Amino acid sequence: MKFRRVFPCLKERDLSYHYCPKEEDWDKVEKICSILKVFSGASNLISRSDYPTSNLFLKQVCTIKIMLDSKSQDEGQFIQSMIWKMKEKFDKYLGECNLLIGVAAILDPRLKMRANIDVVRDALYVIYKEYVNASKALTAARASTSTWDGVKVIGEGSRVAAERADNWDDFSQFLDVVETVEPTKSELDYYLGEGCHKYVRDPKAFDALTCWKANSTKFPILSTITCDILAIPITMVASKSAFSAGSNVIDTYRSLLSLDTVEMLLCGCDWCRNLNRVKKGCKEDHQPLEINLPIP
Repeated sequence: MKFRRVFPCLKERDLSYHYCPKEEDWDKVEKICSILKVFSGASNLISRSDYPTSNLFLKQVCTIKIMLDSKSQDEGQFIQSMIWKMKEKFDKYLGECNLLIGVAAILDPRLKMRANIDVVRDALYVIYKEYVNASKALTAARASTSTWDGVKVIGEGSRVAAERADNWDDFSQFLDVVETVEPTKSELDYYLGEGCHKYVRDPKAFDALTCWKANSTKFPILSTITCDILAIPITMVASKSAFSAGSNVIDTYRSLLSLDTVEMLLCGCDWCRNLNRVKKGCKEDHQPLEINLPIP
């Protein structure tokens, strides 16, 4: 597309050039590029190997869905036929989204829940209630293993009393026991009632886990839920590449090795095969490849 104007010039200068794209061909290419650009952005995010958090998945799916719906009304029959085939594939694989993906999107402070999706909302409240019950059980277990008999450090000159005065663990456990009255609004109610977080800087640099870490004191239970849900990877690329040996080639990282190091690695590999009587097959004639190496 960047050299669109070059091809007509080439046609004028080169008489043997007979395959210059027409204007209608360029219009089709331009429309196709705008469609593939959306898929490229989603693929680069979902298929990269740095484990993107699960809150990013639904946004990409919605972007693709909106694009397909808008392009399906295109005037050109060529684009319409291509888009409808894409929509069939989309509905087949992504028509029914996992409920946990919807919950993860709500836990993104930039998105939250601004649509009346009762199923996702109810699921989030069920999860929140389970975590609250688990937190109460843990607090009760801690309270049963320790006792609080009041702060009696005034007038005590012993070393134990002085250490206890500086230790706030007992007082924190005491607060867990006495402050059992639940507020009228839960953490989840406060979170959903607040406005969405507006990240004015680069959207790609936003990290939801870092944002929740900064608000872990304000929303202790919700931050725990977020760490468990957003940590779910939405791609298997990194896992597959870690265990894949389908292409044993020298990649960009190994190519930085010195020539002597690469030679030693290759020789060591051949020596190990020779030691275990394993012969490497040749791809051209499928004959055993025998290499005479000097004895180290």
